[in-house]
Amino acid sequence: MQNPEPQTRRVHINCGELDMRDASEESVAAIDHVNAGNVLVTPRTRPLMSRFSLNMGSLIEIPDGARLMRKIEVLGREAFVAGPQILANLGTLVIAPEVTIQDLESGLAEIVNRGRLLYPEHLGAIASKVSHNSGHLQPYPSGARLIPGDLSLDEAVLGSLADATILVVAGDLNVPQP
Repeated sequence: MQNPEPQTRRVHINCGELDMRDASEESVAAIDHVNAGNVLVTPRTRPLMSRFSLNMGSLIEIPDGARLMRKIEVLGREAFVAGPQILANLGTLVIAPEVTIQDLESGLAEIVNRGRLLYPEHLGAIASKVSHNSGHLQPYPSGARLIPGDLSLDEAVLGSLADATILVVAGDLNVPQP
């Protein structure tokens, strides 16, 4: 008796985000259908989307080799030392106030921004590094006090602030009852 050919397994996937940045022909071969909120691809992997049926909310093309940022991330001067890099922001990217124009020129090639980009006013030139922006670019005063996460603005915090303090809160701000 002859062994029948093994059947190819076909799967249907429902997910919030499909990350295809590292996909290959082989890795998508078993996929029949995907229902996803966001699909992340690179120029190399974008053609693989034609291998299955797809229902999606947003297609997000990330440049090859880009550093993907999804949450709240604060970049100081040290982040720009290694040389020109590509950043893909899907979260909240905060450029620290000590970063200089020279740091950006030598350490940042490009930003793809689909999230929130907070930067000090003296770095207005950062806009020239943004190749795609469907998010928000938000300058903040260079002398502001930066809070990289969430903050509860309670009596203790308020009492610790000098008069005329400018706060920049990258996360959520909660104002509780006294």
